[in-house]
Amino acid sequence: MNVAFLRQSLRLSSRRIALALSGGQDSMYLLQRMSAELQNSGLHCQAITVDHGIRPTSAAEASRVVELTQSVQQYRSFLSRHVVLQQIVHHCDSSSEIQKDRRHWSEENARDFRMGCIEQYCAERNIVDVFFAHHSRDQAETVLFRLARSSGLAGLQGMRDDQKFGRIRLVRPLLSVNKQLEVDNESELLGIPHVADPSNTQDSYARNRMRRDWNRDVEGALLTISSLVKSTLSGLSEREVIQAFRASCHLNVSGGSVVFSKGLWRALTPTEQLLEMSRIIKSLQSRHFRSRFIHRLVAESNSVKERHCFWSGGIALAVWPEGIIVQRRSTTATAVATATTKHL
Repeated sequence: MNVAFLRQSLRLSSRRIALALSGGQDSMYLLQRMSAELQNSGLHCQAITVDHGIRPTSAAEASRVVELTQSVQQYRSFLSRHVVLQQIVHHCDSSSEIQKDRRHWSEENARDFRMGCIEQYCAERNIVDVFFAHHSRDQAETVLFRLARSSGLAGLQGMRDDQKFGRIRLVRPLLSVNKQLEVDNESELLGIPHVADPSNTQDSYARNRMRRDWNRDVEGALLTISSLVKSTLSGLSEREVIQAFRASCHLNVSGGSVVFSKGLWRALTPTEQLLEMSRIIKSLQSRHFRSRFIHRLVAESNSVKERHCFWSGGIALAVWPEGIIVQRRSTTATAVATATTKHL
């Protein structure tokens, strides 16, 4: 683990921190290392476990994670509290139909719910820094998924070891750590307990299918891509990326459309995309749309298809090789495509 980075992060943080603890091998390994390194630091660290409610056994699994942290003296003395979040609903998705039936959630639905719960819980308690156990293989997988989505350069940086997310800061001290050589081997050597997640064996999840056929050479190449892109963009701040995106937007008032760069759009973070899509819809002087519709537009704008059209609720969206257009009023795919070609 990058102990120097961990300690530097803590010097910049308040005395109150949190650890996202799923109970899996990775997060339990991070708990082991943090509790060993920071036992007498004076920090108040809360462990946060999110029960998605996806499986009938999920509540029992979350309870088992709490039992693990209570069963080891080192963890008990390090953690000021261990909470299981079940009832907190992601504020952006509270009206979504998908909240009513979590059994059909995708990986992204579950991740968004988890992050929303953690952000809301911590922000309400003035906890800024939240630690996550993402390691180098997670980083490689993220880069591969973004390549498949035709992500822009900023997206190919992968995850950052220190990243703002809403009202909190995500800290990832294991991001340069090798999963097999360090996390797996040290966990076995130290006898670190963990809870097995049954969803990790289900082929319905893309990451599980990928891991089954994982290749170390591919992992190395993906991490090299991430490193090179980070070096290239190291001088470009998040604010500058947003400013560059806004500069790429072309508003046609009479036609009721906004055209913008696909590359710069996909360089934005998911949170930034939601905010910018809301701003674009407002610029078209359209009626008020609920947050789930904005979420849907963002999802459609990130389609992996080279050409993709979507229209609903008086708004049409088209993804084109040269860019993306959002247009007011219901229209046909042909009309949107024509408008896209005209403005680009």
